Amino acid sequence: MFLIADASPLIAFFNGHEHDLLFSVVRLRANSIHVPDHVDLEIRRNCGKNGMQNYLEALAKDDIQVFEEPRYNGTYSRVLEWTFELLDVDVDEYGSYTKDAGEAFAVAHCRDQIESGASAEILIDDRRGRKWAQDWSIPIRRTLWVFEEAKQLKLITTKQEMVSSYESVAIHTKALYPIGEEPGLLEGLG
Repeated sequence: MFLIADASPLIAFFNGHEHDLLFSVVRLRANSIHVPDHVDLEIRRNCGKNGMQNYLEALAKDDIQVFEEPRYNGTYSRVLEWTFELLDVDVDEYGSYTKDAGEAFAVAHCRDQIESGASAEILIDDRRGRKWAQDWSIPIRRTLWVFEEAKQLKLITTKQEMVSSYESVAIHTKALYPIGEEPGLLEGLG
C-alpha cells in the first residue's frame, strides 16, 4: 500500500519530534511514506533545524521516499497534467504558481498509483486537497488518524503518552484541535 503525504502533516511530526510514532503507525499499514518532489522541497523550506534533521534521517532510512519530478512526455507525465487540472493553470502559468501545488501533486500521484493498480491513500489535512482527493475517490487520512491508529494499535497506552505526543505535534499544525476537544483519544487509556 502506498501512503502518499502532503507536507503539512510531515512537518508537524518532524518538528514535534513525533516522527517515530508516525512511522510506527505507517509501517503497520504501508512500507514507507511517499512524497512528490514538490512536497520534499516544501518540507525542506519549512522544517525547523531539528525537524530537518529528523526528516533527513527518515530519508536515509527509506522511511520517506521521494517521487522524481514529473516531466511532460516522460516520467509521471499524467501526474503533471492532473496537477495542472487541479490547480486550473496551464504549463506557462505554472512556473509562478506555488499555492496548493504540494497538495495537488500529492493527490495526482495518489491517483496515478491507484490507476496503475496499486492500493494508495493520502495523508493530507488541507481542505482544498481533501476535496480534490474526495472528488477522485482517494482514501484520505488526516493527522488525527495517526493518533487514533496509535491508540488502537496500543502504541500509546496512557493518557500521559497521548497528551504529550499529541501536543508535541499540535503546536506545529492548525489541523489538530486542543486535545480536550478530542475526548475519544483519551477514553480507555490508563
